[in-house]
Amino acid sequence: MSLSHLSSRKFRIIAVGNQSSGKSSVLQSLIGKEILPRGDDIVTRCPQFIRVHQTEDKEENQDYVVFPKEEQYGHDEVTETDMSKVMAEIEKRTLARVNGTKNVSQEEIQVDFYSSRFPDLQFVDLPGFTKTAVEGQNKDIEQQVLDLVLKYMENEENIILAIQDSTQDIASSEALKFAEKYDPNGERTIGVLTKLDRLDHGTDTTRVINYLLNKTKPLKLGYFGVVNRSQKQIDEGLEMKVTLVAEERIRDGTDYRVVKNRIGVDFLRKFLTHILARTIKDKLPYIKNKSKAALESVCAQLEELDDNHLQDKNKRDAIICLAEEVITDLEEQLGGFQTGVSCEKLCLGAELNQKIKRETITKAESSRQFYSHNDFHEMLSTALANMYAVRDPLMPVQLVLDKGVGMLTEAYRNNFECLLKDVTELLSDGVERVTKSKLEQYPYFFNMVKSMLHEEINNSKDKIKHHLDIMIDINRRVVNTEHPSFDVIGSLKKKRIRYPNKNEIWFKEQISIADDFQQVGSDLGDGEDGEQIRNIVDTVGDIVENVVPGGSMIKSVLKPTFHGFTKDLQNQDKKNKISTARYPSKIPDEANVHVDLCVQYMKILDEILVDQVPKLFITMLVHRTLDYLHGSSSLDKSLLREITQKLSSEQEAEKLLLKSREHSDRIAKLKGLKTYYEETIRVVDDTYNNLLEF
Repeated sequence: MSLSHLSSRKFRIIAVGNQSSGKSSVLQSLIGKEILPRGDDIVTRCPQFIRVHQTEDKEENQDYVVFPKEEQYGHDEVTETDMSKVMAEIEKRTLARVNGTKNVSQEEIQVDFYSSRFPDLQFVDLPGFTKTAVEGQNKDIEQQVLDLVLKYMENEENIILAIQDSTQDIASSEALKFAEKYDPNGERTIGVLTKLDRLDHGTDTTRVINYLLNKTKPLKLGYFGVVNRSQKQIDEGLEMKVTLVAEERIRDGTDYRVVKNRIGVDFLRKFLTHILARTIKDKLPYIKNKSKAALESVCAQLEELDDNHLQDKNKRDAIICLAEEVITDLEEQLGGFQTGVSCEKLCLGAELNQKIKRETITKAESSRQFYSHNDFHEMLSTALANMYAVRDPLMPVQLVLDKGVGMLTEAYRNNFECLLKDVTELLSDGVERVTKSKLEQYPYFFNMVKSMLHEEINNSKDKIKHHLDIMIDINRRVVNTEHPSFDVIGSLKKKRIRYPNKNEIWFKEQISIADDFQQVGSDLGDGEDGEQIRNIVDTVGDIVENVVPGGSMIKSVLKPTFHGFTKDLQNQDKKNKISTARYPSKIPDEANVHVDLCVQYMKILDEILVDQVPKLFITMLVHRTLDYLHGSSSLDKSLLREITQKLSSEQEAEKLLLKSREHSDRIAKLKGLKTYYEETIRVVDDTYNNLLEF
């Protein structure tokens, strides 16, 4: 594994600068081969990613370039030794990306250059900054180029070559301006001054020497000066080595003697290699730690998939061993862990417990809001009117209370059935996931065990549904007016609390305790009117207690309730300046009494259901599944017993242990990754030792 393989697409050297500043020429000099298109117009219209690979065969002095296959553009893989054809291939792939226009594309062209003479380096040639759109370009070409180039500059693993024409003032450098923003510490920016051979002696030379001495606009990594071939020299066919001769001549001159080690592409290439080595060295501990973590993960997966412990067993014993492993994992997931408790993720049993407990409360709240208060009051009013027919109402009616409680209770059924469906699906999916983690490599065995578990869970679901229906029906059809908690209604009324409920809401309007309702009074006051009201209520209460079924309950409720309503009616009469001792004799008033009674009773029932439903689900779904797993005496079957019964023949056992193709492929892939990460760690160690001098 070479340094370029280790760094992959990281630690790239990007050429950034104004249009026609000489970016492509600098990169070609660094690469050592003329492979990039050049010209006076905008030539580089998309990122050109050049990877230089140093080959080991130094006797075979043959350089070549490889272009990958690009199906989306209809380009086949190309291997080329003729560098002029390499430029033509780049131009062809560029035109395909920009649809024949002079706009830019953000999609890279990958060029792999193989040579025994040049070190592993990776470059990206980018479009030059421009201010004006030419014919064939969109008006926003300046922003297109900015968006493209700045994406590369902000990547902290890219080394920036800020290319600047030395004949121009450095203050005009867009590359240096943006480098200050994206590399404020100057850790990865190198200034490169091109066209040194075109400077006039005197002021221009002094100015450039000050740049190279890092005096004018200092950079942490400094500046280098290079010479480019002119377009005329290129047209005349002069080779790249003419620039090396020109650079040597400039270095030997008296003007540049103080900065001679900063002039020439050879010095720049060595410096880049040094910077790249230092950068990689700094990153090696991170790469090694990441590779070690990945290796540990791969080894853990291989160990989990390994079945060497089954090799010495006969097929029947191997199947039983696998089944016991599944049962152990499921029991831990559902019943809890004795050791090795995870702090990162809830186990299946914990998920079920939280879902059942929390959503029972949520479903109960939804059930309490099934009816609107106005609709429910209207239905009870209709029930009362039908009860009395041509008679006038006199007192609370047990049948209407039964009807109201039945309606409110029935609202719970569908919500709890939905919860049962959700919980069953969660349990089924969970046991399937755990089973698959153990038996995924044995598809027939896995499907058989999955089917057995799902069948048992669905049987439990049907039984829970039956018990849930019974629970709802019992409480819907039988109202226990002798319930101890129902006797406290009178004291609640005396405290002037109407519709008390621990969850503080009933009906769709979300009516809250004593806030949105008229408070019912129980203080009848003194005087003749108060005495008359008390006499009426006491007389009616005595009649109710002796005549009406459940009369003692109704009497305990009737007194404070009638006190409140009659007090309100009395106050209304006083406003009208009349004197009367009325009690609630109108249907709407009596319906209000029944609404109160229904809600008071439903408070008791709501608490019962919220307590009992989770117990029903957990006992008959989760605990029964656990009983099925470990073979409880309460069941006439168990998972292991059913699996054993299927092993009627050697052929059946062999079928169950047949491995999947996907499993074999996964093992092979993991072994390949294991070798890769081990090799990466070895190369990192070797590379680090080789880079100790940097």
